[in-house]
Amino acid sequence: MTSGWPALAALGVLCAVEAREARGTVAAVASLGRGAAARAGVLPGLTLVAVTGVMVAALALLPRTWAEAAGGVAVLVAGLQWLLWAGRRETGAVPPRDEGAVYDAVRRRISLDGTAIGGAAGPALLRAGAETVVVATAVAASAGPNALWLPPVALLLVTVAVAPGLAGCRPGTPGPCVRLPERPAKAVIAVLLTAQGAAAVTGGAVGVPLAVLLSAAGLLVLTAYGRLSPRSAEQRAPGQESGAGRALRRRALRDFVVGDDLAVWWAVAALLLTAHLPRAGLGRVPATLLLTAVLAALLGRTARRPRIDHSGGDH
Repeated sequence: MTSGWPALAALGVLCAVEAREARGTVAAVASLGRGAAARAGVLPGLTLVAVTGVMVAALALLPRTWAEAAGGVAVLVAGLQWLLWAGRRETGAVPPRDEGAVYDAVRRRISLDGTAIGGAAGPALLRAGAETVVVATAVAASAGPNALWLPPVALLLVTVAVAPGLAGCRPGTPGPCVRLPERPAKAVIAVLLTAQGAAAVTGGAVGVPLAVLLSAAGLLVLTAYGRLSPRSAEQRAPGQESGAGRALRRRALRDFVVGDDLAVWWAVAALLLTAHLPRAGLGRVPATLLLTAVLAALLGRTARRPRIDHSGGDH
């Protein structure tokens, strides 16, 4: 197994990013009723603890070779999905997440609906925790039998990072709700997970440094493309969802399990099958060329998405 430091670093940043997004929602809810927000987090918290326990048990019981293979594939799938979304942000196909706008929208929706104040906090916590637990389990599976501590530690980090949101502080203001740049952080997660997964799936034929270079180069190309290409005439306020976004949210479970782009799974399958053909598997040069072609195809699809004209910087 290759060195697991890129995946561990990506997991640390992922915990911070997911906790930051959940913390903004929790802060909005807590600003209108702290006790209700705390109570709303109990059931998602218990659910996440149970899921984490199941994940750790599965890691302990699965044969080592199966766990490492499944973990490598899952890390690569997660990395490519994050890479595509990072590319969409760089080209302007999706706007940056405006935590201030989300905070205001949650407060306004609760005030208008008159529903239970804590109702918005639970799903935010569940999604943030589930994302980190799944990635942590994949990283632990690919890292070896001594990494069973990763899923519970990742969940603990997210919980600790979300907790200051109960103070109700508005995102972006001084205090416990620390501002984290969205685009650089998510690009780092994407590049490191993709690199670690590619190295694992190709059996080390592509080294982590080379895979990092290829993934980062793809994002740089998309960044240049996004700056040079003309903007779309469409305007969207920060934090506003399109009809397609709302439709995707209704299919949240399917998208969480499979991802929003099946081309990622085809790309990973091609890498995995080619790397483990009965004859000899991949050498360094063919593996590098194949990974380059996969990244070019996926990121090329991303570049074709229409841009959205929006104002404001990273939040």
